[in-house]
Amino acid sequence: MYNVDGLGFDIADYPGQCAMTTVYPMPFYLNDPKNVDMMTDYAGKALRLYNDEKGTNYEVNDILTVNGGGCRDFIFYITFSVKTSDDKDDIFQAKVVKDLRYRLQFPLVRPKTGLAFCYMEELFYLIELFRRLVAMNSLINNQQ
Repeated sequence: MYNVDGLGFDIADYPGQCAMTTVYPMPFYLNDPKNVDMMTDYAGKALRLYNDEKGTNYEVNDILTVNGGGCRDFIFYITFSVKTSDDKDDIFQAKVVKDLRYRLQFPLVRPKTGLAFCYMEELFYLIELFRRLVAMNSLINNQQ
């Protein structure tokens, strides 16, 4: 189920592909280090625009999730963690549009709302645990 308030970032229920699907999760996209590097670069460019506009100094820390969509242009919905100069953590979201000529646009860069900050460490722990489980599963499958 697509969360309208999430604007493409939060997908609660995804039964499978359909020709009418406009936004979809990409759960294995971050398994490739090249994709992680590319999403980190895109998030960094989006965050620089935010920093310039708001007078802040956030830096990309980690890419958490990526959703995709689009028809003519490809749209990445990136959720990522950031750090400030005083080592505070926060979660941001960036909508990155990549057109047919590989030009990038950043129509949306914002802090993620509705996340209880007291659970930030638990969230990061669970994400890291999930990544380790995926890596272990991959190793097991390669040995069989």
